[in-house]
Amino acid sequence: MKTSNQKPQIFQAIPVVTLSFLALAIPEILMGSTPFSRANEWLIEFFFYASGVLLIREIVVKLRLGWLAVIFIGLSYGVLEEGLILHSIFNPRFLNLDLTYGRVLGVNWVWAEIMVVYHAVFSISLPIFFSQLIFRRHKNQPWLTKPLFWIVALIFVLSCAAFFFIFYNMSGYLASPVHYLLALLLIVFFVLLAFKVQIPEFGIKHSSSIPSNLLLGLVALIGSGLWLMLLRPIFISGFAYPAWSIELAGIAMIGIFSVTLLKWGKISLAPLKKLSVLTAILISAMIHGLDIIYASGNKSDLWFEIGLILFAFFLIFILRKSLKKDTT
Repeated sequence: MKTSNQKPQIFQAIPVVTLSFLALAIPEILMGSTPFSRANEWLIEFFFYASGVLLIREIVVKLRLGWLAVIFIGLSYGVLEEGLILHSIFNPRFLNLDLTYGRVLGVNWVWAEIMVVYHAVFSISLPIFFSQLIFRRHKNQPWLTKPLFWIVALIFVLSCAAFFFIFYNMSGYLASPVHYLLALLLIVFFVLLAFKVQIPEFGIKHSSSIPSNLLLGLVALIGSGLWLMLLRPIFISGFAYPAWSIELAGIAMIGIFSVTLLKWGKISLAPLKKLSVLTAILISAMIHGLDIIYASGNKSDLWFEIGLILFAFFLIFILRKSLKKDTT
């Protein structure tokens, strides 16, 4: 009896730990936001990102909202983090940075647009979709028991409060009530979209319009890479192009992404095609992180980053072999 009861508990822990690790590793470590030299920050970031991504994944699965809901709720998560907790969307001197490029009516519009999507893709969607692919036989099952779900929810609330006070003590900045209301309305809007706009999990399985692995990968790599490049003008003093051009470029990319979803979104992609998309986006994240760390000049951070990238490619290779084995 003990053995049979322990097996589900052991299995249940594996995907939870995996998703939690990915939630920290991808947006913070791999992308250069919190490199090896600042590893002392990883623990609190782990609680914050892991609890948030676990809650989103469980809510989407339990309510059967579909994969598109992950992206929409990820957008609400981005507004919550950057707007209500860190205030980076409103604070022009966030982390002593100059975020005045594209600032109108007390809002850092360029930063807000890019960072909200950044979190939706790299902090939420990528970790969840990778974990769903790794544990594909259990992707539609809850991974948290009811008591554990509420424990994780409590951890998320406490970590949100901790980050709020940490960043408030650093800057002394508080957003205005109007800005708080704007952020809350955006959060509600994206959550409502998650419930209203649905793409069935099982769509058209055979279609002549299904793109190749290479084409899917190239589209994902170019799209995610271009989005990360939109961050550059914010940190370039005296950037030649006006902020509205960057803002419009972002809106155009979102439009192209939406049209692509309408065309390909209802096609049920094979696991190997999903892996091509996720790997391509991850590669753009790796390039972004390598560039940031190389520019910092810290050699220990650079070698750690290179080692982490090689380890990531090794794991992707193992996952690819496993997916190929399933198709044979």
